[in-house]
Formats: sequence, C-alpha cells, structure tokens
Amino acid sequence: MSAELWFRRGVEYGIRGDIDEEIKCYMKALELDPKYAKAWKNLGSAFMVKGDVKRGLRTLRIAVRLDPNDLNTWIDMGRLKYNAKDFRGAIDAFKKAIEISPRLGKSWHWYGLSLYELGLEKEASEALGMAVKLYKDSGDTESAAEVESKLITISGRQ
Repeated sequence: MSAELWFRRGVEYGIRGDIDEEIKCYMKALELDPKYAKAWKNLGSAFMVKGDVKRGLRTLRIAVRLDPNDLNTWIDMGRLKYNAKDFRGAIDAFKKAIEISPRLGKSWHWYGLSLYELGLEKEASEALGMAVKLYKDSGDTESAAEVESKLITISGRQ
C-alpha cells in the first residue's frame, strides 16, 4: 500500500475517533515516505489529541520544516503550545499563521488568547477585536459571539 493510502486510512480512523490506529497509519505512511508533510502534521495533531505534547511538538516541527507555509500546521503548533502553557511559543506560531492567511478569524482568536495569557490585555483586545470582525465577515456568528464575551471580560479588567 502507498503512503497516500496509509494516510487516507489514518484520516478515516481519526474521523472514527480511533486515535491509536490513526497514529499507526500515519507512522506507516511515514515509513514509506519520510518527507510526507501532511502525514507529519496529522501525526502531530493525533498526538495532541492524545495529550502527548512532546511527541506532538516534535512531529509538528518536522511538518513545519517540510512545508513552512502550511497554515493548519502552524495553527496546530500554536494550539499545542498554548495547551502546554508556552504562550510565547503559541504567539509565534499564530503570528506565522496570520502571516500566511491574515483573514482567518481562528488565527487571530488564538493569537489574542495567547496574548491575554501573558497579561498583554491591550494587544489581546486588539487581536480579539480583529477575530470578531473576521468571524462576522465570514458569517461565523457563533465564534464572533464567543470572542465578544471574552472581550467583555478583558475590558472589565483593564
């Protein structure tokens, strides 16, 4: 079976929630093609779901080296660093995601949350305000409302 077929099988297991099988499939794909950036990215994301921060970061770093312009890899890297409480690292990853796709509300949202965690409330408010605008522009009113509630919390503390 080709690396692509192992990758697709991994995606299918991931959709079903069988993370262990998903990981095995991505690893098999990578045995066949060690430069398969999407397999590295998905493997890192699967490790993130399992809570294995070290392996998740290691594999996402490989994915970023292989494809430095993959937006989703940078977002996953940022989320993993955020969850590991490496907020400076998360900020760097989300800045890269914003550089790649400046009109994606999710990147601005996570960037703002990361800034907030470092106590940079003014900068966080600006980033979250941009997230609200972009979410509204895209029709994602649910996410916009979620961020607006966070902005209320921030403005009450400033």
